[in-house]
Amino acid sequence: MGRTISTFDGWKTSTTPIGLIRVTKPAVVKRADFECAAWWAKYNLEPGEYPMVASWYPGGLSRVVSHIKATVLSDNFQSLWCGSPIGKPYNTKQFAGNVRHYTWDTYLYEILDVSYSGPEWAEVTLDADIDVVLAKHRLIVPIEGRAEPLQLL
Repeated sequence: MGRTISTFDGWKTSTTPIGLIRVTKPAVVKRADFECAAWWAKYNLEPGEYPMVASWYPGGLSRVVSHIKATVLSDNFQSLWCGSPIGKPYNTKQFAGNVRHYTWDTYLYEILDVSYSGPEWAEVTLDADIDVVLAKHRLIVPIEGRAEPLQLL
């Protein structure tokens, strides 16, 4: 099994994949969760298979994260002062065509729910030994709908 590495602000991420997210068709997604609520970026996701790993903050809810290869279509990171643009106008196409990684994530309890189907542009597959990986990291995952509810301490 992989080791656990610490990331910024106390978040920890397992290097052991817990499954795959398979992007089945090109999809356009918009990310709008940047530090400034007005900033956004639009990406075209590249079809393929990408590993998913568990990420958590001690004592908090666990998440599943995957980094998907994507091409920038447009973005807006205009300098703002109290919500109003300042400085020269921002060219939303200046990074179009650059290859980046789109970070897809969801709560771990959602992905383990038997009714979870994933985003409309992808298929999600969990590894058979996911319970072992979660137990190794002592993650608590309350789940309804499983044959045996997973309650790891």
